[in-house]
Amino acid sequence: MPGRSGSSLPRHLLLDQDPDLDADLPPTPSAACAGLPVGAVFATRYAQALPALLACGRCALRTECVTAVDPANSWFDGVSGGRLWRNGRPIADSPTVPAAPAAPAA
Repeated sequence: MPGRSGSSLPRHLLLDQDPDLDADLPPTPSAACAGLPVGAVFATRYAQALPALLACGRCALRTECVTAVDPANSWFDGVSGGRLWRNGRPIADSPTVPAAPAAPAA
């Protein structure tokens, strides 16, 4: 069950985290898609996936997301790492969202 001990996904990618069960774990950064409607994250069409794709553009966890979701081996449908996937393959007609430029060093 997501959000519980033994889950194969990192905590920052789980949609239904249980703070009581995770109280003993150190804080981890949240994915930019956290809090988006599930329908946007697990969409199979570009128009419905756009909010999640835009969130990916400002997310620092894109590589970790693709590694955790492992679309090709899980036959994933939805958004992961700035791409829209269907049956574990990137959808050719949906562009990859570029990562936001890094903030200049102070």
